[in-house]
Amino acid sequence: MALIGLALHNIHVSLIRASHERDIVKAQQEIIKQCEEDKQLTQEVSSEFQTQISNLNRRLADLKRVRKPACIPVTSSTSRCDATSRDGYVKRNGIDTRTLFDYAGLAEKYRLQLISCQSFVNKTWKEKSPAR
Repeated sequence: MALIGLALHNIHVSLIRASHERDIVKAQQEIIKQCEEDKQLTQEVSSEFQTQISNLNRRLADLKRVRKPACIPVTSSTSRCDATSRDGYVKRNGIDTRTLFDYAGLAEKYRLQLISCQSFVNKTWKEKSPAR
């Protein structure tokens, strides 16, 4: 009788173990699937951002190529425009237009980066929402 009880107990334990192993395999597959979906989403947003940055750099290069460097006075004195400071910003009476383009380009890059981050967060929340 004890052997029959032990045998039934071992069968029961084996069934529970098999059930748990199936659950673990299923959970692993779901995690792998979710990871692949997350990678795809990240790649899409990153690719879109890289394209926007590339287009911005091209437009900035075109602007610099087409427009002659000039000096934008920042004081009321227009007699001279010393816009050749090492840091590229203001020195004495003016700002170099190339510096303004660089500054505007940097601001636009930050704007595009923020938009990409927002897009990533929005897409992630949409993907992870319970109504999915």
